[in-house]
Amino acid sequence: MAIRKEDLYRLIDKLPSKDLPMVHHLLKRLADEDVEIHVDDSDISDKELAELEQINRKVDDGEVVDWEDIKRDFHL
Repeated sequence: MAIRKEDLYRLIDKLPSKDLPMVHHLLKRLADEDVEIHVDDSDISDKELAELEQINRKVDDGEVVDWEDIKRDFHL
């Protein structure tokens, strides 16, 4: 499925203002020609699947880290 820039614009328009600096930082990094980003599109292993299922259970049980804490810790 091709992603059009217009689709990205619509998503950005839906973001709350408080998240715009973080998105700006991310997009700026992605657009930087000197930054090389590798995409791992390999198949997921049974171990990785089990870990994801465990994480999903923790999320369902409310054992998560607050997003604002993460942004603060990573200076976003």
